[in-house]
Formats: sequence, C-alpha cells, structure tokens
Amino acid sequence: MGHRAPVAVTTSLAVQQRDVIVVAVAATNQSAPGDACDATDARPCHDGHMAEVKDNPEGSQYEIYVDGSRIGLMTYRISGDTVTTPHTEINPAYGGQGLGRQLVKGALDHIRDTGMFVRPSCPFVRAYIEQHAEYQDLVKQG
Repeated sequence: MGHRAPVAVTTSLAVQQRDVIVVAVAATNQSAPGDACDATDARPCHDGHMAEVKDNPEGSQYEIYVDGSRIGLMTYRISGDTVTTPHTEINPAYGGQGLGRQLVKGALDHIRDTGMFVRPSCPFVRAYIEQHAEYQDLVKQG
C-alpha cells in the first residue's frame, strides 16, 4: 500500500498515544432522540457511547470505534504529500448518527496535522469538504 510519512507518527500527543486521533463525543447523552448531529457538534448523538477515530497505517485506513468496536472506516493511499481517500463506510446499524461525518472530520484534522493534502475521490469525503469551508485548503489542486 502507500508509504506512511514519518511526520504522521509525531504530529500530536493524541497520535503518539495508541494512534487515537480525536475523541469525537463525550460519554454523556445530552442530545434528544431525533436530533440532527453534525461532525462539529460536541454532543453525543448515539446513545452516549464514546466514539474515537484512529489511524491504521498498516491497513491504510482511518477507523472509527464506538465503545471499542470498529464500526466504520475510510481507506486512503499516500503519494508524496497527498492522501487520496477512495472509500468511506459505516456499519448500517450505526447509520444516521453522524459517525461518518465524525470519521471524516477526524481524518481531515489528522491530515492537516501532518502537513499533507487530500484528494477526496470518495463522494462522501468530497461532499463533506464542500460543506465545510475550513477544510477546502487541504484539497490538492491540479
């Protein structure tokens, strides 16, 4: 698979501690049933479960875990200074809870921390970036 840039291992304290990139939600349930959840939302939106995004460089994918179980992933390939994201998926049992957005947000934050660019070939990732202007500078031009 792609070569992992060494900077990705040392860019942040969170990455140095077991490759945990971001804790996406708190462990208390503050959202009402049926509330919409956005990736920038600090409220838990799936019954108060803890979600975390991890980089799995051996598998060339970012993974999202809920209470220790992997429930989704975003694959990637690295070429030079660019991370291409061809595919994102969430277990259908966890659909509609904002976890896909949290996965993409965590991955993009990590990519930014490494100083790399992104080529969003996955339509879900591309749409997320189009809807969140703060990530548009990460898109590799050309």
